[in-house]
Formats: sequence, structure tokens, C-alpha cells
Amino acid sequence: MKYLLYILLSIISLQGIAQVSVMNPIIGSSVICSDPSVAVSYTASASNSPLFYNWEIYPSNSAILYNDSSAVLSILFPQANGTYTLNCSATNAFGTSSTTSFVINVFETPDVTFSGTNTFCQGSSTNLSASSTIGGASSTIFYNWAPSYGLNTTSGQNVIANPATPNNYTVTASNGICSSSSEIMVAPFETMSVTFSGANTFCQGSSTNLSASSTIQSGSSTIAYFWAPSYGLSNTFGQFVTANPAVSTNYTVTAYYGTCFNTGQITVGPNGFSPSPIAASASNSLVCFGDSIILTALGANTYTWTNGVQNAIPFSVYYSNTYYVTGTDNNGCTSSASVNVNVDQLATFNVFSSINPIPPGSGQSATLTINGSASTSYSVNGVPCSTSIVVTPTTTTTYTITSANSSGCEYTVEYTQFVGFVTSVNTINNNSVQDYFKVYPNPNNGQFTIKSSDIETIKIINQLGENVRVINLNPEEEVQVSNLSVGIYVIHSNKSHIKIIVTQ
Repeated sequence: MKYLLYILLSIISLQGIAQVSVMNPIIGSSVICSDPSVAVSYTASASNSPLFYNWEIYPSNSAILYNDSSAVLSILFPQANGTYTLNCSATNAFGTSSTTSFVINVFETPDVTFSGTNTFCQGSSTNLSASSTIGGASSTIFYNWAPSYGLNTTSGQNVIANPATPNNYTVTASNGICSSSSEIMVAPFETMSVTFSGANTFCQGSSTNLSASSTIQSGSSTIAYFWAPSYGLSNTFGQFVTANPAVSTNYTVTAYYGTCFNTGQITVGPNGFSPSPIAASASNSLVCFGDSIILTALGANTYTWTNGVQNAIPFSVYYSNTYYVTGTDNNGCTSSASVNVNVDQLATFNVFSSINPIPPGSGQSATLTINGSASTSYSVNGVPCSTSIVVTPTTTTTYTITSANSSGCEYTVEYTQFVGFVTSVNTINNNSVQDYFKVYPNPNNGQFTIKSSDIETIKIINQLGENVRVINLNPEEEVQVSNLSVGIYVIHSNKSHIKIIVTQ
């Protein structure tokens, strides 16, 4: 009986144990790359209808657990290398199961930065270094460089690069299963040579302008030039210098492009010749406005004048000026000279008549008034006169009036005094007569005067209706018209018109 009771108690005991949940293995990644912004999921399962799960992680001070009582757990791992142990048990109505453990290795994803110069001079090289700062200060980061072109090695943190042409290198940093890549461009500076322009000899007492240059493929403007020695030079820095050493001197020019440099040499010295002095003269040192003058230089082989003047060729002058000339002899030596030319301005004037035209057969006189400087001498038809001239022509007459200043410069005006009838165009306005413009003489030989009392635009129209002239008149202004052929014309304004006859 005692034996049967033992068996019964054993069966009851075994049935009670079978009712507690039994954990299955945890499902999830055992090796991960850390990313504090992305949660990693792990899944637990158990038999016998578990009510909830109990999750724990060690160390627990850095990882963050979410849903730690459900079958699916989410974990945020810090950005650092580490090994974590994840424990989980299941609880049902009969109790809590034994704990199942899961080991997780976390690796920080490394970033890639570079140090060193990514440019170098042709024929040289540059030292490059890749690095990655991670939270765990891991020494387990491995670096791989690609392509291998121009590199002394493709693995390791430090490489030496000397590609013949610009090249992009990709560096991959690996920390466990985690990796990231970055690129760096490495380029050699172009090979440059120093060349010169400008004469390397010069005449005694003169100098020469020199220029250094270096043609590189990129056409860089960042090349710096240094000249040595400083003896006989205007400056020692820059592309351009002026040199006048007393004796032949060898100059070294060093061109710098980035950290690269190259040198060139040029020998500069006097050629032993002295320039021939030149003399410059003008055909007249004082000329009238608009007159011609000849500038002549002597003593050299060729001459170059300012203002486009040609040696010994006449040209017109209108203003006072100083003209400079450079003469070059057969040895290439140059000398300079100058000459002053003074231009006397003309004494200009206008002529007005007291009556124009004079009625034919009237015997009337007209006073021609010269509107000019009273200190200037005048003449009419070659006879000296004052600024008031009384004339009594019986037919239309043209007078040649000339002014002469103190230097003898003359200015001439031809004024025509008409004799004939006046044709006036008028209109009735407020019971009074107003003259708009006058034409005299009419008939005429193709030369006549129009005078307006107002601002007018006058058109001269021929028998075909064609506009042959357009004249703008100001009040009391006299305008002389000439060179009209024989025929009948209409002089038209916006206010009136008149017919004139041109005879031979």
C-alpha cells in the first residue's frame, strides 16, 4: 500500500511540473552594428501558455529595453563596442520557467576622416592617414584603400600616394562586421617650366622690361615669382620687372605653384651702345585754328609720335598741345623729345543788316553790324572797317567780311545784302496784321533770305510736291537759302505758306 501511494504522489508531482512554461531559444542577431536611432528586436517563445515574459540585459546601464514583458523585445544599443547578455524567462499560471540566456556582440560603425595633403609635386609623393573616432576607442579598426594605383599599400591606416594623374581613393574602415567608406581625391601639381619674354640687352642709360611666365595645363594664376639677385632690378617679386644692371648679370627666377617650384635663368646686360639724341621741331610754333602743321624729328632711324602724328607729314591742328616723339636708331636704342604747338583761336563773329532786302530804286542804305570783339580788326572786301558798315547797293550784293586777331589769324563771313521786294505772309488776328515770316527777294536767282517773327519749321516744296528743304527758324533769325534750281516753290509752315519764283 505504501508503494502505491508513493507512485500516486509521484504522478501528481510530475503533472504539476509539466504545467510550468519551458523556454525555447531566443531568436535574434548575435552580432550587430550599433545605431542609437534604430531598435533591434529579439523574440522569445515558451510552452504551456505563458502569460508574460521577463527580459533582462547585462550590463544594464547603457542599453534601453522596450516591451520587456512581451514576447518581442526592442533594444536600443549605444554607439560603442560591447558584449551584452540577454536573459529571458516565461511565467504562466503555474509559475516561472527557468531563464534562457543569449549573448550579443555589438560593434560601433566607424566613420572615416583623413589627414595629410591631397596634392603633391610631380616626382614627389604625399603621406595620407585615415582615422576613425569611435566611442569605445577601439584598436580593432581595419582600413582598406582602393584602387591600388599609385599607393605603396592598400591596407592600414597610413599610405604613401603618388599617382601620375588625379585619382579618387575609397577608404573602407571596418570594425567587426560594421564598416563605412569615404573618398579622397589626390592630385599631382602640373610640371611647370619658367620662360622669359623681353629683350635681355639694353642701351646705355636705358633699361629693359622682362616678364617671367610658366604655362601649366590648368592656366593657374596663383604662381608666385621671385627674382634674384636684386641688383639692377626694379623689384624682386612678381611676374614683371625692369632691369638695368651696369654689367651683365645672371638672374634666377623661382616660380612657386602651391608647394611646388621650379627655376629659370636669364642673363641681362647693357649692349655697349648709347642712344643717339634726337631733335624735334614744328614748322610753326604758333598756328591758327584749323591750319596745317608739320612735325619733324631728326637723329634716329624711325620715329613714333603721340596722337597718331606721322613724322614730316602735315596735319591739321585745332588746340594747343605738346607732342612727344620716340626715335629708334639702328642699334635699337631709343631717345625721346617733345615739341609744343600753340593754336590761336579765331575771332568769330556774326553779321546783321538793319534792312534786308532794300527796296529796288529806293536809294536806301543798310547798316551791316558785326557782332564780335571790338578789339579785333575787321575788313570788308579787303578794306579795313569798323563793326558798323553802311552799304547802298542797287542790286543784291555779297560782302566778304574778315576778322583778324593779334596773331593774324583770319575768320571770314560772306553776307548777302538783297535788293528786291519783300514778300510777307500774314494773317488777321484780333483785327491786327501779324507777319509770320518774310522771304526776300522774290523773285530771286535761287538765293534768298527767310526771316521769321516766331519759332517756325519751314518746308520748301517744289512743283512735284517734294520737300527739298526743311529749315528750323528762331524768332528774328535770318536764314539764307541758296542753290535752288529754276522753278516755282511753295514755302510752307504750320501757319501759312507763300509761293516764290526762282529765275536764272
